[in-house]
Amino acid sequence: MPNLSLVLPIFLVLTIASPAQSPVLSTNDAFFALSVRDMDASTKWYVEKLGLAVIMHAPRTAATRASATILRGGGLTVELIQRDSSIPRNPMSAGMFKAGVTVDDFGGTVAALRARGVEIAYGPYPRRPDQPANLIFRDNEGNLIQLFERASGEIAGDSCPRPLPASLTRLSGQWAVVWEYRRGDSLLTVDSAKMSFTVANRGCALLEQLEGRLRGEPLGSTAIITVPDTLRLQRAYVDSEHGTILTMEGRSRGDSVVFDWSNVMEGGRRLLLRHVYRVTATGFSTQTFMSPNGGDQWLLVQRVRATSK
Repeated sequence: MPNLSLVLPIFLVLTIASPAQSPVLSTNDAFFALSVRDMDASTKWYVEKLGLAVIMHAPRTAATRASATILRGGGLTVELIQRDSSIPRNPMSAGMFKAGVTVDDFGGTVAALRARGVEIAYGPYPRRPDQPANLIFRDNEGNLIQLFERASGEIAGDSCPRPLPASLTRLSGQWAVVWEYRRGDSLLTVDSAKMSFTVANRGCALLEQLEGRLRGEPLGSTAIITVPDTLRLQRAYVDSEHGTILTMEGRSRGDSVVFDWSNVMEGGRRLLLRHVYRVTATGFSTQTFMSPNGGDQWLLVQRVRATSK
């Protein structure tokens, strides 16, 4: 069975920080995440150059060997991850090549980027019948970010496309929980387990922490649930053993909220993960399942049940 311990035992520190300048762009709830070599330098760059504000910081611990910072401004959310195991990546390697954002005022954004000394890598390119005006700039570590002019009639703004489901926001607070976690063929009970939820970003995001100790060692997870558009929910977290940012697509199903993730493995086999929240008037439970064969068989990876608040 694949090793799927989805744990990130880090402790979130919520920080509402005023950016050095106002946001350089205005978009409609865009998001991207980056693995960085220097968290302090990258955070400083996104605050000073793009005018984003830090809304959450999860410091590095000996258990996680990783730190995370989330910044937001002008409708853009950026997640920065720094891992001890990170290695420099050749820009021509297969995989993610660049991020993209559609902005409300393309000309004004270009002028603001130049005024703040941001390196323009390519463009700007004028609008054509087959493409909007666009350019590509580099951040402090050389990551490429492409800006597109918003087409006439598209919706703009810096608010949630829709609120988070009430079933999730009412979880806000600290909970004592029973947490069972799979190791090998057994579900083991995690000691001193507790879980917390914090509504952030004016109701646009829900930050989740789960922590405890398994066989004397710290164990935990962290996640952020957001609303990227009017139809979808997303749940993003980092696997501390593999250092990969996973983003699950979600939807409401009655009293449950279900998030799914899939990946095509070597040989065409599909690996699936499913995370389910069930919320009642007095509490909640969560379950995480894994299917190694495209949904033909499911294995319970972990489950959590609230006992008190």
